[in-house]
Amino acid sequence: MGRHKETETGIRYDIYHLEEDSNDAKSGDVVSIAYSLHLLDGTRISDTKMSGPVTFKVGQGDVVSGLHEAVTLLSVGDSVRLILPSYLAYGLTGDQNKIPSNAALFYDLSLVSLD
Repeated sequence: MGRHKETETGIRYDIYHLEEDSNDAKSGDVVSIAYSLHLLDGTRISDTKMSGPVTFKVGQGDVVSGLHEAVTLLSVGDSVRLILPSYLAYGLTGDQNKIPSNAALFYDLSLVSLD
């Protein structure tokens, strides 16, 4: 298990599987990620095991802002456990479905591919 770290914006993370010989993701790259998403109380929100990986362009894709930053910490094959503060997730409004207002989110995420 890696060391717990925190970014300047408040993302807490632990990279627990690290690929040494791979390029890091950066803004403008198209990435695919696999993840499970939970509230901090353990309530499962979603899991890409059923739907397949999510693909987006870093810095421009339609995912919460914290994921754009989080993937830049990773290389293809890396896995990370991270907590996104609410202001980097769904903020004051939540998602009007399963994620309440001001909820921090726990992701167990892997960077599957990078283009």
